Amino acid sequence: MAARFRCAALSDLTGLAATARRHLVAQFHLLQPLWLLIIPLLVGLSYIVCAQSRSAKHWSMVCDPELLPLLVVEQRSRQWGRFVLLSIVSVLLGVALAQPVWQQQPQPAYQQEDALVIALDLSASMAAQDLKPSRLERARFKIRDLLAKQRDGQVALLVYAADAFVVTPLTQDAATIDAQLAAMSPDIMPRQGSRADRALQLAESLLQQAGIQAANILLVTDEIHPAQVAAESVRLKQAGHQVSLLGVGTAQGANIPTASGVLMHNGTAVVAKLVMSDLQEVASLGGGRAVLIGPSDADLDYLMSGFLRGGDVVAAPSQVVDEWVAEGPWLVLLALPFLLPLFRRGALSLLLPAIFVGALTSSHSVHANETSWWQTADQRGAAALSEGDAARAAALFTDPHWKQIAEARNGDLAAALEALPHPESADDWYNRGNLLAQSGALEEALSAYDQALEIAPEMADAKHNRAQVKQLLEEQTRAENGSQSNQEQGDQAQSDSSENSDAQDSDDQNGETQGDESPAGESNQTESDANDAAGQSQSNEQQGGQDSSTPAGTGEPQASAGDQAQEGKDQQQLQEAFKQALDERQAQGEDATAVESTAATAPPSEAEQARQQLLNRIEDDPAGLWRRKFRYQYQRDAAAEQESKPW
Repeated sequence: MAARFRCAALSDLTGLAATARRHLVAQFHLLQPLWLLIIPLLVGLSYIVCAQSRSAKHWSMVCDPELLPLLVVEQRSRQWGRFVLLSIVSVLLGVALAQPVWQQQPQPAYQQEDALVIALDLSASMAAQDLKPSRLERARFKIRDLLAKQRDGQVALLVYAADAFVVTPLTQDAATIDAQLAAMSPDIMPRQGSRADRALQLAESLLQQAGIQAANILLVTDEIHPAQVAAESVRLKQAGHQVSLLGVGTAQGANIPTASGVLMHNGTAVVAKLVMSDLQEVASLGGGRAVLIGPSDADLDYLMSGFLRGGDVVAAPSQVVDEWVAEGPWLVLLALPFLLPLFRRGALSLLLPAIFVGALTSSHSVHANETSWWQTADQRGAAALSEGDAARAAALFTDPHWKQIAEARNGDLAAALEALPHPESADDWYNRGNLLAQSGALEEALSAYDQALEIAPEMADAKHNRAQVKQLLEEQTRAENGSQSNQEQGDQAQSDSSENSDAQDSDDQNGETQGDESPAGESNQTESDANDAAGQSQSNEQQGGQDSSTPAGTGEPQASAGDQAQEGKDQQQLQEAFKQALDERQAQGEDATAVESTAATAPPSEAEQARQQLLNRIEDDPAGLWRRKFRYQYQRDAAAEQESKPW
């Protein structure tokens, strides 16, 4: 028994070693492969130096010709020994300069601690359509482009009309701001106007709360009054901030659309025009720049080139990046013993330039983005998979485990199953069970989970998924039995209805023979009609779940369509749950060598379905949420004040 345990332990160690070797080979690549070209150059120089034997000429001057061949042979052996040493050192140093890597280590990510506050004008004039599709839509597009360019630092979003409100405080998550832009429109503002000064005051308050000493404030607007914002702009500049403006509109202007036509003032249609000189005046007061919105990124490039960049470079909290660890220095240490015999012979001078140049060109932070032609197919596939191109990754991978992962993420479940047709380990069987469950083959998935648990009885994920799949199979069985029972009840009700109909016909005939002589005939007729209607109603209710396209009374089972619909629904739920679990595991950064857990493969319960139906009835109106929030803040804080230009 002890011997058997020792053999099992040795087998496990052998398997781990084989896995480690495969992983090392798959990850091995060179960060700077062009340095390999220096190897033949160094070897050639070594050969030239060693082949030039001047010793024979010198010895011929002091030695007899008979002894000269013996001395020359001994000298040549020394020269070839030196050439071998130089060649070994050349190869080692050349590979070291190419910086071989095969493992990664997490390093803290650093970012520029800059701040940008975007104030978006939501006055009614932003709905003008002198820019297509409208001024507001163009402003949204431009803000999204700005967020894409502003990679580092914090960003905040304010909106203003007659009052200013915070949509998103200073955050490093630009996607949060992007998600809210679609809901920003003039109709969410409680009162119309164009008070950019209040937007600047709110921006200053945000920056003070965050403790930021130097920040950029960008007004995205179609109109501004320099006298109104002059004091705020100067104060912000003196505080170390910068005010820039992005003009949205045209000098010709356009009418302001409303629900009833266009906005009128004193019987005249209002034409909203962009006065660029006003924006430039405010920008000069605030120490920033003003630019007219354009179709390209030239306007953003001009604005951002003048932004303040005074933030410190700090480590981003809870953010790390994986960087390759260069293993070249170990090869240099390995070459040192071969260099020692050459140190006093002058041959070391050949390698000093290569060592010096390599030291100057080595980098602590290097990437292999441009060395794909030195990578293996699996390495290129892993890069494609990390970029989200699962289809290309599946075509590149040669390792069946990686290929299965890529095919699964690409949505081709059949190809994922074919990628690893003969599972061996518990993880392989577990992954196969997940794929089979997602494709709807529940019985085969149950068998795959059993195989995984037979190899690894303590595999918690396999136990959980097996229980979920088994529960789903039992629910399907109950549904099929219920459908069959309903069908039998429907046939019985139909038979009862036919008997009632026959009895009704008999009563009708009796009533006809009796004519008007017996009032009880009418009573029997009425009672028979009621029974007939009740029987027909019961039959219809019991057959309500059957396929209405099947003619009634044919005696054929009509629950097959319902079963197929239920089965399709179950498969769709499985696929959605599997994809959700896949995304969650990928977001958590778990090991990609196993297809992600499908702990959520169970279909929703009746309570969850009822809750989801209630949620679906709620109108998805994020603009309405902002409208109510701004109205509440306005009623709480703002003083009633009539705007001279409510647009």
